[in-house]
Amino acid sequence: YRSLRGKKTEDMIFSGSDGRARLGMASVTLVLDNSDKWMPIDFSEVTIARRAYRSGENEYYLNGSRVRLRDVAELLARGGMSRQTYTVIGQGMIDRVLSLHADERRLLFEEAAGIIFHRQKRADALSKLTTTQDNLLRLNDIAQEIAPQLRRLEKQAERAEEFALIKTHLEGLLRVWYGYRWGQSQHKLSEVTARQHESDRLLAEQRRQLSRMGLEIDALRTEQTEARAQLSLWYSENNQLTKRAEAIQRELAVNEERARQYAAQRDEILAELEPLTGQLDEQIRQIAAAEQALQTINEELSQAQETLHVRQSQFEAHQAQQREMVVRRDAAETQVRQLTTELTQRRTRLSQLAERRETLLAEQQGRAEELARLQAQQQELEERQAQLTARLSELDGDILALETEQGQQRDALSQLNRSAEELKNQLAALSRREDALKARLDVLDKLRNEMSGYYSGVRAVMDPEAGLAGVIGPVSQIIQTPTDLEVAIEVALGGRLQDVVVERFADAEAAIAHLKRTGRGRATLLPLDTIRAGQPLEAPSTPGVIGVASALVSVAEGRLHRVAEYALGRTLVVDDLPAARRAFQAMHGGFQIVTRDGELMRSGGSVTGGRASNKQQEGTFLAREREWRLLPEQIDAVAQEQAGLSTRLADVHDQTGAVRQALQDLAERHKQHHQRRQELQSLTEKVSRSVAQVANSLSWQHDLTTKSATELAQLDQRQADDQQRIVELEQSHEAAVAEAERLTQEAESMSAESLLAQLNQAKTDAAAVQARQTNQQTILDNHRATHRQLAVQIDTKQARANTLAAEREALLSQQTDVQGQVGQFDEQLGQLGEKIQASEQSLAELEAKQVQVQHDERHLRQRVQRMEADHNRLTLESARSQDELDNLQRQIHDDLGLVQLEMSKDQVGQPILPLGSDLPVVEVLPPGVEEDVKRLKVQVRRLGSINPEAPREYAELRERHQFLTGQISDLEAAVTDLREVITRLDTAMAEAFTETFQQVAQEFKNYFSMLFGGGEAQLILTDPDNMLETGVDIVARPPGKRLQNLALLSGGER
Repeated sequence: YRSLRGKKTEDMIFSGSDGRARLGMASVTLVLDNSDKWMPIDFSEVTIARRAYRSGENEYYLNGSRVRLRDVAELLARGGMSRQTYTVIGQGMIDRVLSLHADERRLLFEEAAGIIFHRQKRADALSKLTTTQDNLLRLNDIAQEIAPQLRRLEKQAERAEEFALIKTHLEGLLRVWYGYRWGQSQHKLSEVTARQHESDRLLAEQRRQLSRMGLEIDALRTEQTEARAQLSLWYSENNQLTKRAEAIQRELAVNEERARQYAAQRDEILAELEPLTGQLDEQIRQIAAAEQALQTINEELSQAQETLHVRQSQFEAHQAQQREMVVRRDAAETQVRQLTTELTQRRTRLSQLAERRETLLAEQQGRAEELARLQAQQQELEERQAQLTARLSELDGDILALETEQGQQRDALSQLNRSAEELKNQLAALSRREDALKARLDVLDKLRNEMSGYYSGVRAVMDPEAGLAGVIGPVSQIIQTPTDLEVAIEVALGGRLQDVVVERFADAEAAIAHLKRTGRGRATLLPLDTIRAGQPLEAPSTPGVIGVASALVSVAEGRLHRVAEYALGRTLVVDDLPAARRAFQAMHGGFQIVTRDGELMRSGGSVTGGRASNKQQEGTFLAREREWRLLPEQIDAVAQEQAGLSTRLADVHDQTGAVRQALQDLAERHKQHHQRRQELQSLTEKVSRSVAQVANSLSWQHDLTTKSATELAQLDQRQADDQQRIVELEQSHEAAVAEAERLTQEAESMSAESLLAQLNQAKTDAAAVQARQTNQQTILDNHRATHRQLAVQIDTKQARANTLAAEREALLSQQTDVQGQVGQFDEQLGQLGEKIQASEQSLAELEAKQVQVQHDERHLRQRVQRMEADHNRLTLESARSQDELDNLQRQIHDDLGLVQLEMSKDQVGQPILPLGSDLPVVEVLPPGVEEDVKRLKVQVRRLGSINPEAPREYAELRERHQFLTGQISDLEAAVTDLREVITRLDTAMAEAFTETFQQVAQEFKNYFSMLFGGGEAQLILTDPDNMLETGVDIVARPPGKRLQNLALLSGGER
């Protein structure tokens, strides 16, 4: 805005006038002809517009479309119209360019080459690369942090599933157990409450009687308190009178002693006044004598000071004459020294000029020989420089071929690395899947071994420690069901899922005897030699019929097929309830029909259906057994797939190793070529410097020859001038020495020793008189101070004597009044003694009566305390019963949630609102329930803390980890792309800079020769191996001069 004489955006917007309102923005549009496509855009005419608003916001438009300022700048830069593309040459510009540092001068060449845009692009790419690498590092850190959490949550999810299975069985047993305990606790609370009510009634009656006796005791205590209060007042009054009488007696004694002391002190003061008066008169006489002596000394001091003044004036006049003579003598001596010094310098320089002339003649003869040698050396070096340049060009071609081959190998290595990374990710995913399958198999093995979810009797029969023979297993482990029919078959089997299959009837008898002996519950046993299947069911041909259940399942062994016939031979499986109704109408006899979703219809016409309210899926036993059978095959399949991927990964690693080795070989060859090139480059530069040095030396030798001839002519002239000046100086030196000797003799004849002695004696006499005056004044001041002190002491002692006499008279008058008060206090003390004796007798009678009443009250209180103890015991027992009931209610709530409980009329607290679940009323606890509850709780405790949200959290975290893994892969690809972009930009900038530098260097050399009419100059690179950072330096040699730095050129040459 400065070109338009503005400071901010608002200055560019029309502010309004009398005829027009102010505008809200300012707009400018630039139309450029692009018919020859000098800008990289598919338009023959380009319109660039800018809008500035009062808020400071700016908008930019390109052919009517809103763009960023950066987009406009990049478009113009690509077309060669950026701000740095052109340089305006003004006053002082060339001098500033020549004064720049080599690195700063490079910017001018970058502007001319038009690579500023590329450098900005490179800076942006480097910034994006840094940001991308930072993001990649953060994503890797997050992924590494998530991985341990993922494994931990996976284990937690497996434990949560196992916990849910155990909890389902535990809740059923807890309902029976808590129903029994709830009834027992309520019965106990009712009994304790009845006994507590009877105790309350008896205790209230005894407390009323105790209250009446307490009121009587309080009345007696009130009377005693009043009597004691009156007695206390009389005691207090008696004590006060006694204290006042004693105080008056003490006051009489004190006053007598004080009057005696006052008289003695006055006598002592009067005795001290007489000697002080005599001392005062003596001090007055001494002061008068000291004043007379001081006056005499002052007169002597005035006379001595006058004599000193006279002697001082005489001495100062003589000193002034002597100083004038010394100044004249010093000036003459100084002139002699100056002439001597100049004469010595002239003679020394004349000798040096002769030596310098002989040296110049010898140097001229040596320079002629050196010129011939340098010309031969210059020709030899130029031939050597041409050979080295040819060898450098050949090496550059070899290095370029090696770099091309390296790029191809790097691309192959990058592709192999990506393949290896993909294989590693697949292997990691398979490893995680294998770990998950193995963990699931371990959980299922544990549940299967512990018989989790089975009845206690079934677990007792299946326990290996029981040592029962012929036990095959429960029906749920024998029958194998298709996945889509698991729910239907499990509903059809119902309780028979936990029936235990044994070999013989004798084995069943042994198992039942074991259960009776251990009391561990009941179990249904299926001996293979006694069970009989019913008449096989014929499936009707109605729509939706799947088949007879026994034909749809399989068993591990053929001899166990009769178990399937026994359990499922009369069960028909259909698709849904309408199909079941159709099949029901076509069937006869005893049977049951089950649908895929688990609805059950029996031959009597009843229908059972619905869905469990808990989160556990139906078909738990059969699904668990199926999963347990299939997991080993799945684990083997995953292991085989891992082996195949590992083989492929090993192949990729082998190929990667081969490519890396090839890259190392190429790098080594490139390094060797580069070293050879550096050696040749160094040698070439060394030869070039030698050529320049030889040229400089030749020019320098020519210059020195010319200068020597000129200097010889000058030396001859200077020798003649110095010889004539020496003769003149010798004559002046002789005259100056004679004048200095004359002035020295006159100065020595003048002496001031007698005047100085008289002046010192006058100063000594004046100082002695001054010291006597000071001493006498000190004596006079001491006498006057002593006089003042004696006068003050006399006045003080006289005033003190008068004060003591007045105070003694006042004390004698006060003694007469105090003696009259003593008789009155003795009469009052006798009257108070009679009243105190009568009151003490009445108080003793009240205390005796109170003792008797308190004795009766104490016996009654002890009886009440015993009753209160019994009552408190019953209250505590009732509270404990209530607490036990509350604790039991909290346990029920913790273990079963909110259930409806049966409340007794004596139970304290607000009853729980009716809920959908009721706790059963159990009069007699079934055997084995408590042991089963304890065992299941132990299993739950062994599982430790359970995170119910673990499955959901595991799924979410796994999804997030997979997302992060994908993001990391994308960022790694972006890093590779950015590095390729930077490499391409570096190549483009190096090529453009090299081309521009060569052109400018040639033109600079031509213009230099044209402007100077000869000479030579060249532009050189400070670091030719690094074309992206090298500086540009200038070497110049005007005609007739040796090669020199730019700073040594004159203003016109610059």
